[in-house]
Amino acid sequence: MKILKWLEQICLLAGMLHVGFLAFCYFQGYELSYYPYSSYVTFFLLFGYYAISIFRDSKEKNIRKMNKVVLVIGLIALCVGIFGFFPSQSPSPTVTAGDTEIPTVQGGYCWNGDLAVCAGDPLKTPAPTPTVVSPKEEIKIEYPKGLTAERVKAEKMMDENNGKPVNNLETNNGAVVAPEEKGVYVYHVLASWKQEEANFSFRIKVE
Repeated sequence: MKILKWLEQICLLAGMLHVGFLAFCYFQGYELSYYPYSSYVTFFLLFGYYAISIFRDSKEKNIRKMNKVVLVIGLIALCVGIFGFFPSQSPSPTVTAGDTEIPTVQGGYCWNGDLAVCAGDPLKTPAPTPTVVSPKEEIKIEYPKGLTAERVKAEKMMDENNGKPVNNLETNNGAVVAPEEKGVYVYHVLASWKQEEANFSFRIKVE
């Protein structure tokens, strides 16, 4: 019985440490792609703790009933925490030129690592009114804290004035530089993480 008691305490301590680890990673802004594996470990450690508790106290009817209730509540909370913690679809980026936010439209994506949720719908037409920017102005592409993409690149850029693709697209650390030539442009951007990827588009008007 002493061994079971030690195992019970070890499971509880290790489970709490994993919960603390997840919280630390989240607030430090580390990538979510690494989190599911630790979440599974946390789940099984806490499950083991409650299972051992029920077994050890099986001779005491009242405690057994209480532990069963706690077990059910704990499992529900863990499921909500684990699956609610990871977004089922890709996050929306914030695209800005100076202090002006540029509207974006979500395209296809594959998200949530091993629990991948994929959508391959074609890119929708970006906002009908393009955002005005200055020639050669830097356009920043940012994701929420903890979801920063490992790579962000522009797949292609179309000049709506004549429908021709524009080559030599300038990129730098997840940012793009607006063309020097005046006109309306559509950017199709691909962002990727360790196991996920997503693309989106936005429209600008260089004046």
